[in-house]
Amino acid sequence: LGTLELKDVNILTADDRLSVLLPVIRFDFYFHDFFLHPRNPQLAIKSVTLIAPKVELRKKVKRNFIQPKNSNRKLNELLADLNKIEGIEFIRIDKGELNYRSSDDQLITIADNIHGSVHTSDLDNVKFQLLASVASKESANCRVEVTANLSKKITTGSIELIEYQLADFILPETFKKLNLSNGLISGKVNVTNRHFNIDSTNFVGRLDAKNAQFSYEGIEADSIN
Repeated sequence: LGTLELKDVNILTADDRLSVLLPVIRFDFYFHDFFLHPRNPQLAIKSVTLIAPKVELRKKVKRNFIQPKNSNRKLNELLADLNKIEGIEFIRIDKGELNYRSSDDQLITIADNIHGSVHTSDLDNVKFQLLASVASKESANCRVEVTANLSKKITTGSIELIEYQLADFILPETFKKLNLSNGLISGKVNVTNRHFNIDSTNFVGRLDAKNAQFSYEGIEADSIN
């Protein structure tokens, strides 16, 4: 088994609202298949993995944005090229990260430790099946299943929060005075997004808490269900 790596592939949308950094695209292949299919070496590739991909959503859109020369690939073009590899039904994701850059240029991590797969057989309906860590010390507390139409820039799907301890919840600096000391939280929401714009994201669903306990500036509450 051999490995071939393509490094530092950067993708930006035309309005700079979404960027994708792919530090490593790894291709695993069998050497003997190269000799069996000398005219079609792509048949030797057995798997494709995106290692440590970073996706960044931006609040602020740059005016007169010019896409850098080393970032001129479109996401659908990249997936189309990878999709030409026969025998590859999906692309693996390992140690991914999703971030949001606010209008005051602060970078907020939405999810990390992202693992899973991307199914690209239909580029109008690219399917993501992922496990991720959202605001948690645990390795995975969130299950994501979404479908993205890259041409229409519409994303739909569901996000399930796997039951976990509130004490492991990592709060942003804005809520640093809030102390979550006990309880369990879980839930599931349906999500719709347009134009990869975080302001155009709709969530419909519910979150459930069991025996939640917290304190805020001396005010305590417990046994919340």
